[in-house]
Amino acid sequence: MSRSVDEPIPRRDHCARAWRPLLGLFAVLLLLPTSARAQDASEPIDPGAIGVAHLRPESGRQAECLSSRFLRVLARQTGWAVRESVASVGVLEERLDGYAVAILSQAGAYELTSHELGALRHWLDTGGSLVVTGPCGPGDWLVSAERTIARLYPDQPPADLEHDHPLFHALYDLGPPVQTNGQPGVVRAIERDGRPVLLFSPAGLNDTDGAGGGCCCCGGVELRDAHHLLANFIVLTIWP
Repeated sequence: MSRSVDEPIPRRDHCARAWRPLLGLFAVLLLLPTSARAQDASEPIDPGAIGVAHLRPESGRQAECLSSRFLRVLARQTGWAVRESVASVGVLEERLDGYAVAILSQAGAYELTSHELGALRHWLDTGGSLVVTGPCGPGDWLVSAERTIARLYPDQPPADLEHDHPLFHALYDLGPPVQTNGQPGVVRAIERDGRPVLLFSPAGLNDTDGAGGGCCCCGGVELRDAHHLLANFIVLTIWP
């Protein structure tokens, strides 16, 4: 269901979790930052907006260079209102239930506790969708990310997605995944009951070079057009 860059997508009813409010006849949107910094307490909050949480495990350090370009292009293409800052949310915080989408992006190695894993799996099983990523290609974050995914879904490893998968065409009509160095990329996902619950790429989906503020992969690689891919992912989580 590909669309041109300028064609807005039509609305449909979305039967999701009760905490995903509607804006008139138009539904849901989310929150993420201009880059992935914690939400400024002075910023006005739109009570009708749905947010994206930048998860904060008890161990490790959140990646700072996480671009929010995908939110801006999502807003432009759909007309949805989008908050432009993320909320840093602990994995065990009850307010995670107020978010439809979360991003787990750590700057290096990390390890979720068993309690954190249980809470995150419950959130996923009750309607949440998770992006697991990190900065600038393979590194310590990737080892931790793959281990975390295996612990979350020991019976269902993420599957490589073929180019005909809706993820590549839901909002933006994208070509096959390519890394920023021109080499073929890999995009993997876990789907449950026809719904994408987890998105992952070993190259990383941070869109570091688009984050601004001096952020740069500086020779590292990530997935090209990650901001468009993430916008597509958001559409699929809303309209599976």
